[in-house]
Amino acid sequence: MRDAISVIPYYSPPRDQRFIDGGVLEQIGYDELRQRNPSSPIVFCINYNPDKFGIKDTVRNTLEGIVASWMYPNKGMIGRFAGKVSNFREDVDKIRNDSNALLIHPPLDNPTTQSTTDS
Repeated sequence: MRDAISVIPYYSPPRDQRFIDGGVLEQIGYDELRQRNPSSPIVFCINYNPDKFGIKDTVRNTLEGIVASWMYPNKGMIGRFAGKVSNFREDVDKIRNDSNALLIHPPLDNPTTQSTTDS
């Protein structure tokens, strides 16, 4: 768990840490879940509206990627962080188009953001 949320400035990792949050690679994990459960209904619950993402989020993620590339030996981090919003949107579109999947999220006028933890 300590490796999960470990990108500066949020958390300064121990010296031996070499891992990052898997959400950088795939935030929702739709493809993996669908591959493992091809005919099962799947419910995805998120605590923010997926339609709120914009250019500001892409810029912030790119800046996080720059910081992460200084911190970790993998220089591809910038692209992975910058692609978080588009990867997330792709998964949301797949879920919305899958008749055997359901996406639950707050309404658009709800003030929650992606970092909200208060249910």
